[in-house]
Amino acid sequence: MGKTRLWIGMGLTGVYVLALVVLGAKRWNELANLDLNALGDFFAGAFGPLAILWLVLGYFQQGEELQQNTQALQLQADELKASVKEQQRMAEVAEQQLQEMRELETERHTPRFVHHVANASPYVAQPNYVLRLTNEGASCQNVVANVRMPWGVTRYEVTEVPYMGTWEIPLPWHDQPPSEGPASVVFHLVTLGRGRMTCGVDMSFKQNDEGNLDLHIEGIRPFRQR
Repeated sequence: MGKTRLWIGMGLTGVYVLALVVLGAKRWNELANLDLNALGDFFAGAFGPLAILWLVLGYFQQGEELQQNTQALQLQADELKASVKEQQRMAEVAEQQLQEMRELETERHTPRFVHHVANASPYVAQPNYVLRLTNEGASCQNVVANVRMPWGVTRYEVTEVPYMGTWEIPLPWHDQPPSEGPASVVFHLVTLGRGRMTCGVDMSFKQNDEGNLDLHIEGIRPFRQR
């Protein structure tokens, strides 16, 4: 109970009891001559207002305690909500870290080919193009290169392309090549950590200012599992 309300109740009770004592002293002879039933009715009527007073004070006290309990429950709910948000944030951070670890592990087991087209015989009339491949990633085995030129497909195989290993893949030239056209090399290989994979290089023949055909790399097909 609030201190102010308690002191008010005690003060009113003291004043009221003192008034009853004074009244009883003045009319002591009348009180002494009352029978038991009348005396009981007197005390019931005399102390009834005090009962009502403390009932009202108790009602307000109960409302105050209920409000305090409600506030405490609200604080607990806010703390629980904040805890849930923190747990969600920690779970998201853990998931992000796990995803980064998976990506690093995937990258560690994935080859990384660096391609370069070169003319192995630049001083002859007929170009002799090769695709020079350097593996800057994980080692790979059983590598198959399907070279698709405008005039046909040629297949090359190598047992292994290790880390920082190189492989020159001939790009066969036709006696009568078209003026321009697409070309590609598709690789099929096996890695230790990710199994069978494939990737590729998209190229094209284009005429230069002198009317000759040059071979250009147009795009790289990323590694994906088969």
